[in-house]
Amino acid sequence: MTRSRRPLATLVVLGFSTISVPLLAGTAGPPAFVETTSDAGVTSPTGVLFPGPAWGDYDRDGCPDLFLPAPEGNELYESNCDGTFALSAYNAVLEMPDGGSRGSAFADYNNDGWPDLYVAAREANYLFRNDAGTGFTEVSASAGVDDSRPSYGIGWADYDNDGDLDLFAGNYHFEDGDAGRDTIYRNDGDGTFTDVSHLFEPVSQLQGPNLAVRWVDYDNDDDLDLYVINDRDYKNVMWRNDGAGCAEWCWTDVSAATGTDIPVQGMGIDAGDYDQDGDLDLWFSSIGEAVLLRSEIAQGQEMFTDVSIEAGVTREEPSWSSLFWDYDNDGWEDLLLAISHTTVGSRVFKNNRDGTFTDVSDGSGLDTAARNMGIALSDYDGDGKVEPVFGRMADGYFLFRNETATDHNWLVVTVEGTGRINRDAIGTKLYLTTTDGRTQYKDVKSGNGFCSGGDIAVHFGLGDAEVDSLTLVWPDGSVDVHEDVPHNQVRHFVFGSLFADGFESGDSSRWSTTVP
Repeated sequence: MTRSRRPLATLVVLGFSTISVPLLAGTAGPPAFVETTSDAGVTSPTGVLFPGPAWGDYDRDGCPDLFLPAPEGNELYESNCDGTFALSAYNAVLEMPDGGSRGSAFADYNNDGWPDLYVAAREANYLFRNDAGTGFTEVSASAGVDDSRPSYGIGWADYDNDGDLDLFAGNYHFEDGDAGRDTIYRNDGDGTFTDVSHLFEPVSQLQGPNLAVRWVDYDNDDDLDLYVINDRDYKNVMWRNDGAGCAEWCWTDVSAATGTDIPVQGMGIDAGDYDQDGDLDLWFSSIGEAVLLRSEIAQGQEMFTDVSIEAGVTREEPSWSSLFWDYDNDGWEDLLLAISHTTVGSRVFKNNRDGTFTDVSDGSGLDTAARNMGIALSDYDGDGKVEPVFGRMADGYFLFRNETATDHNWLVVTVEGTGRINRDAIGTKLYLTTTDGRTQYKDVKSGNGFCSGGDIAVHFGLGDAEVDSLTLVWPDGSVDVHEDVPHNQVRHFVFGSLFADGFESGDSSRWSTTVP
């Protein structure tokens, strides 16, 4: 399917836009993926020790573009909106030869409507400002985010809800004091950032060898908390966001109290509501065993329970990226795990809808034994099914097309902030209720898995049902409810746009703040 190459801004109609595609043919079947790297026009850079790919629509044509970091020269591929790519005309400024690039993530840090790019590196990190789709300018030093520590994990989020995106840069080190810690930057709203890591006490909890991070509202109190994954059996850390006050902003280490302080050789992290109870569960990888933590927030307890064994998702092989995804559009979150092993390929776990999973990896096309590490997800060919790009240690990047046979319905949602909401609307919660009575809960996120940046578009599988309602809870807590949303389309919602009845998106007086 070919998407129209038009700016999303021209598609807005009463708060949302529409891009229609044909209904998928076939019946539900096992996972089926075909490697399409060269056919898609991607010449993968090799020699990448810690590959962290990123998706982002840098030219705003409605089709996700692909960034591939590599130590001897990064590569930016522009989507042709037909499932193929071409090396971007603006690639040269992003190459960073000898920069030791690792992780990457797109985000619109200056709210100008154009996705910028942050690259974690062996030495100084790089921030590339998107110049309205006409190129990039490197602004790391002037913006104050040229962290000189060895960085891996990246996470963008508006933790203080002031309308612009703040930044977490995770660093891998074994040093004490300020020289060896993760860094949290507050966006000052003028193109610069301030290091606010001192707000996180004790500072020793920022000194573990970090490889991944996930901003997540784990306690459902409408602000983003921070979960940090560490290697070398350092305990993982959950920082609860307690809002304004204290010196500047209040953060509390609740790792032990919530049961998230698990000492593992952690590599990747993601959050998703796999059991559809209205809270976000955690799924992280490890050189030991991968771990699935079930949230008990919906049951009235601010804690997590390790359900890895009973859910059937434990693996003993070294694992890196760990992601939630609905690969077959049946409306339930499945699991993806990158395995780095000489005899075992990556794992796909199908959600059995009863709290357990079945390993359906064999014959999927993703089960090739390789040193799989970073994974970023996107529906890059616009057919309504989610696809991965894998980063493999020293071997480069491998793009796959999802050919799973299914006639299940789906919906892709993109959101746009204005005014008091950051332009990417990162942190927005989406509750989609289908005509069969189920409610799925997902959030708009930046950075996931290991060192990688997935597409910020939110993908819902619907199974055989249709959309009954879609509730958007914006980062400031205001609520929009949309009914009669068509399926098998991409829908674009803009904060502050008028509804047909004259109400404005984000007007909390129109809706109850109670979410499904």
